[in-house]
Amino acid sequence: MSVAGLEICELSKSFAQGRRQVPVVRDFALSLREGEFVSLIGPSGCGKSTVLSIVAGLAEASAGEVRVLGRRVTRGGPDRGVVFQAPCLLPWLTARENVMLAVERVRPGASRTIQEWHAEQYLAMVGLASAGARRPAELSAGMRQRVALARAFALGSRVLLLDEPFGMLDSITRAELQDLLLELCGREPRTTLMVTHDVDEALLLSDRVAMMSAGPAATIGGIVEVPLSRPRARAALEDPTYAALRAQLLDFVEAQPIPA
Repeated sequence: MSVAGLEICELSKSFAQGRRQVPVVRDFALSLREGEFVSLIGPSGCGKSTVLSIVAGLAEASAGEVRVLGRRVTRGGPDRGVVFQAPCLLPWLTARENVMLAVERVRPGASRTIQEWHAEQYLAMVGLASAGARRPAELSAGMRQRVALARAFALGSRVLLLDEPFGMLDSITRAELQDLLLELCGREPRTTLMVTHDVDEALLLSDRVAMMSAGPAATIGGIVEVPLSRPRARAALEDPTYAALRAQLLDFVEAQPIPA
């Protein structure tokens, strides 16, 4: 029996509000096959990013556990690469040096020359072969997010976590980076969990879409299989199945009450 790439087991999270505990997420359970891409959608404020932060090891669960390839994890580590809505690049480092942070983590014994070579390979993979010496302030928003993707893939992580990675980009740049992510995941498959508000983005990129109910005490309200073939390109959105899937996701989200 194969081990799941990522398991989120009966996860709950509460926050203190005065003298009482307010549940944000309760009994959240989701299992991703190794190499599977799953998007998590739901109404604003339902706790999607909270779940992702716990999986990344950046927040502590009130109950439940997270497993990567069958091993329980409780803190951050190089087995999970994370890309946030903001690129989170160090402004005093060049694009190459920002990617080097990941390379140094997974190749600590390699020479500086070898580390730089690997960083350059990942920058080239995201279309920034000539931008290695530029600092974040010299890059566009889309280019900065390409560096963030290069850094995440340079870790060689088995799991990739994406928290609305293209949410701050204009529509054209967003489409370009969605296509890039399809290419990267086709070239170097990762077990991927992505939080997004964009139903079209979820359908384009995912094998399944998990729908999260409104809070408080939000949980999985349903899962939609995306039977569009892979390798996938934007033309997949012209598939006759797409309209029905989109309507199903929108109906679910629109039926959820606004979280308090």
